[in-house]
Amino acid sequence: RIGGGVTPVGVRPPAVLNCAMVARLATWVEGTLQPVAKDTLASSVKRLNSASGYVCRGRNGDTYGNGKLSEHAIANAIDIASFTLSDGRIVDVGKHWGPTR
Repeated sequence: RIGGGVTPVGVRPPAVLNCAMVARLATWVEGTLQPVAKDTLASSVKRLNSASGYVCRGRNGDTYGNGKLSEHAIANAIDIASFTLSDGRIVDVGKHWGPTR
């Protein structure tokens, strides 16, 4: 679980992260995510549905070792696929993020 506030947030499946990343993630959850979710969606976030945490690989899927290591390779990144809200709604990042280029 992330955050020590009133509403700690679960992470499923569990993600392997380094200590500094866990601290930054907790700060983001408590200081940004929860306030915005409550204000915008009238519900708190109960779970981060992760797509990826620690994966030893190069940046941008480089499998040949020609580039730099991905932040995932040092457990310093998490990919979040969706958020489950306390009221049961699921906010899917790919579906609800909006247009990207």
